[in-house]
Amino acid sequence: MRVSLCQAVIALSVVALSSGCAEETTVVSPTEGDAATSVPEPGPMTYIDGMRQVIQEQCVSCHRADGSAPFTLERWEDVEPALGAMRAAVAEGSMPPWLPDPDCREYVAQRVIPEADKTALLAWIDAGAPRGEGEEPAPTPFLAPDAGVVPTISAYPAEPYTPDDTAPDDYRCFLLDATFDQTQYLVGSKIVVDAEPVVHHVLSYLVLEEQVAELQALDDADPGPGWTCFSGPGVSAASPLAGWTPGPAYPLTDNAPGREIPAGSRVVMQMHYNTLAAPTEEDLTRMDMVLVDDKPDLMLDVTALPFLELEIPAGAPSSVQVAEFEHQGDGTTLIVGAAAHMHLLGRSFKLEVLHGAGHDTCLLDIPQWDFSWQQGFVFKSYVPFGPGSKIRMTCEYDNSPEAQPVVNGAQLTPRDVFWGEGTLDEMCLAYLYTVRRD
Repeated sequence: MRVSLCQAVIALSVVALSSGCAEETTVVSPTEGDAATSVPEPGPMTYIDGMRQVIQEQCVSCHRADGSAPFTLERWEDVEPALGAMRAAVAEGSMPPWLPDPDCREYVAQRVIPEADKTALLAWIDAGAPRGEGEEPAPTPFLAPDAGVVPTISAYPAEPYTPDDTAPDDYRCFLLDATFDQTQYLVGSKIVVDAEPVVHHVLSYLVLEEQVAELQALDDADPGPGWTCFSGPGVSAASPLAGWTPGPAYPLTDNAPGREIPAGSRVVMQMHYNTLAAPTEEDLTRMDMVLVDDKPDLMLDVTALPFLELEIPAGAPSSVQVAEFEHQGDGTTLIVGAAAHMHLLGRSFKLEVLHGAGHDTCLLDIPQWDFSWQQGFVFKSYVPFGPGSKIRMTCEYDNSPEAQPVVNGAQLTPRDVFWGEGTLDEMCLAYLYTVRRD
């Protein structure tokens, strides 16, 4: 449904952003990417008469031919040998992959299997997973909701890159070829993945003109296309623009807020390749952008909230770090989304708005942090943030001996860990996505 002049749905952050400003909490209708509830008809439960539809809706956006998952679940012959793994993953909540606690708030296109579907699926497997009678229909072709978006510019790396198959997780950054001679406004974007079977996720960042030379030096110093990167592109002030994670995409619409792209800036794209599930192959992922010259009525801001005083004692199984950020200025903005960032020792993350008088609003609650599944999250209803309010960020870390990463086949010894860009450093960082009217 449409909600006032201020409604906006865009794909400018890591996912599409939705907001409304007619009321204090205006709920925006779900996009096409949202999971559908498909409660099977009463009667004997079989794959053909109920479970196939559930699996198609909840699993096949990733578990399909040429998808990012390591195996397909499009047909019965694919599903049958995977039943044990499917039951374990769905029961423990690791599939579909989704980090936020749904009790915090609702998000656009959240990968949360409806409770009725989950119950029915587990009961069907426990009953022996009968196939049922009848011929199975052909798999429904997967079509992203934003497939019809027409970009004004497509930005590419300078040349294709073949991921390093000796490192299961290869993080690589590329300075894209798009240049901006004048200030423009990004009102829509999407990442178009090339070698999808080996691409785990993609993040793109806006880099200002004064930082470009620093990134070019990183590129020049690293053999081959791009450069190795882990926590980000390599400059601290880089600001997230767009991203891609496996699963449904998000449609672009009209009346979108704009993101300022200053003259002289560039876009850098961070690729996370995983070569365990599929043979390595050449990749030339690109970023499509919809740019306009005139400043839109609604503007999107991305604000970084870093806790630079981070200090995690060696050996601590639970080190909780808390930072608060006071609202600046006189006006009220609308928080429409948020993202979290920690490294390998991260255990949990929580972001809240403290309105005062004991009234707090949960923005993002990740009980079990997983660096490999980080992304941005877009709210189905906005959260006002005005004078007198604070943002509270809580990051928990496990720096015990058992939690240490393995390097060159040996598990590291715990040490005091501080804020830093390196793989073995840590971060406690949030990004707030807000909209305003200029």
